[in-house]
Amino acid sequence: MTGTPELNFKNDHAGAEAAFTNLLRETGVDVDWTWETTMRSIITNPLYKALKSIAERKAAFHKYVDELRRERAEESRRRVEQLKPGFKQLILGESRLKAYSSFDSAKKFLGGTAVWRQARGDEEAREVWETVMAEVREANKVEEERIRKRNMDMLLALLKTFEADVFTRWRDAHRTILESQEYTEDPHLSSMDLGDMLQVFEELMKTIEADSDAAKRRQLDAKRRKERHNRDAFKTLLRTLQGQGKIKPRSTWGEVLPLIKDDPDFLRVVGQPGSTPLDLFFDLVDELDQELERQTADALQHISASGHSVTPTTTEEDFLTWTTGVDVPADTLKQIYHELVSYLAEEQERKATDERRKLERKHRHSIEDLRYAFKKVEPPLDLDASWEDVKGRVEGLAEFKDAEKEDERVPRWAWDKFVRRQKEKEREMEEGRKRKERQESAGKEIETKVKRVRRDDEESEPEEGEV
Repeated sequence: MTGTPELNFKNDHAGAEAAFTNLLRETGVDVDWTWETTMRSIITNPLYKALKSIAERKAAFHKYVDELRRERAEESRRRVEQLKPGFKQLILGESRLKAYSSFDSAKKFLGGTAVWRQARGDEEAREVWETVMAEVREANKVEEERIRKRNMDMLLALLKTFEADVFTRWRDAHRTILESQEYTEDPHLSSMDLGDMLQVFEELMKTIEADSDAAKRRQLDAKRRKERHNRDAFKTLLRTLQGQGKIKPRSTWGEVLPLIKDDPDFLRVVGQPGSTPLDLFFDLVDELDQELERQTADALQHISASGHSVTPTTTEEDFLTWTTGVDVPADTLKQIYHELVSYLAEEQERKATDERRKLERKHRHSIEDLRYAFKKVEPPLDLDASWEDVKGRVEGLAEFKDAEKEDERVPRWAWDKFVRRQKEKEREMEEGRKRKERQESAGKEIETKVKRVRRDDEESEPEEGEV
């Protein structure tokens, strides 16, 4: 070699790098060489100086080694792909080898075969073996998962045929599975993992419980809808009675109950949760009372504006004349009149009563002494007799004379109070007895009718799915 070859690469870095790379190749630099080893082998070669700096030479060296390593890897991969079909057939055909067998076991059984000897040494044979076994294990894993899913699906279908419910226990279900024909005759199912079986059972129970809860919710919703429908029907019944004039402001439950006690719309609401018939009745009456109060205020405002005022002695004719032009129905005006006059009369009576009570309190000792004396009269005084008749029998009593000295009205007040208290006691005793009899009779009658209506409703209840 003559001259200085490195001078030929002036301004040609690519050519210089190619020359340096060729030097590495001719020297036999391999992938396991270090830069120091390589440099000692090529430093005396003129092409060593094709690249000017050590950094450039070292970079070219690493580039060459990396490329060589890639080529070797690609060659190895290509060789593995080329050998893999034969190795795979060979390995799968050897019954003594399992998915967990080692390379040494495979070499022991297959190392003398022509297919195995195609590999360039144990390293390549091991690489092909590991590639094949990885595929085998993956295929086995996929197949195992397929069988596992298939078994779980079959077991779920089998469990559903047992008509399990929310009270079914795993112990009973497991025993039924083991005794079933499907389980004993299917080789895959009979080898199913116990944990998978329990998982399927738990998933089924969750579904059953969810279905049961949903069914209960549907039943509860249907029950609530029916109860709401019953209340709406009863409200309609009350509105109908209102339209007929049978329910008005100030109406009482005692007045209305006899009109509805046999009506199915009433009986269906009795005893169901939520608003009672009495609640719904009072809701309507409260509404009517509020409207009546507004109408009463309008009527009184109109009367006051015309310069009149209502007193206990005002006639109905005058009241209706004074309220001409008020936007209130005539029947309602009459009701307002009677309530106002009654109220004013009661107020007048109350004031008179209060005044009398003041006097009675003033003379209470004389009144009480005389009342006590009335009780002692024999034969007993007739509570329905006139005061004049009674007076003839008691005016000789010392208590009578003492009371009369205080105020001549005191004996009469004492008699009135005596009669009132005695009759109240008799009336309370009689009403208590009759009320008890009525309650017992009405309770039994309504209970019988409620049971009959509910029985009729249950007999006509739609099947689930028709609701």
